[in-house]
Amino acid sequence: ENYASLLRKTNRAAEAAEMEARAKRIRARKEVPVGSVASAQEALWKAVMLRAVALYQQGKHREAIPLAKEALKVAKQTFGQNHP
Repeated sequence: ENYASLLRKTNRAAEAAEMEARAKRIRARKEVPVGSVASAQEALWKAVMLRAVALYQQGKHREAIPLAKEALKVAKQTFGQNHP
């Protein structure tokens, strides 16, 4: 959802809509599978995500996109493909 918002800010509506639809599908599931969470992986995800959010809040949307993509990649590896 955060990544979708960032994409909208950079006029990438089609990509944003795809991410929003994916988030909606995941949230609609009653049972969300959770992968094993290694604390180092979780810390990495959190650090990258917080940096992306900080850049977003500073209005540095184009700089935030690569970090948001990396945070999404790490989140999928850490929490599983369908974790909200």
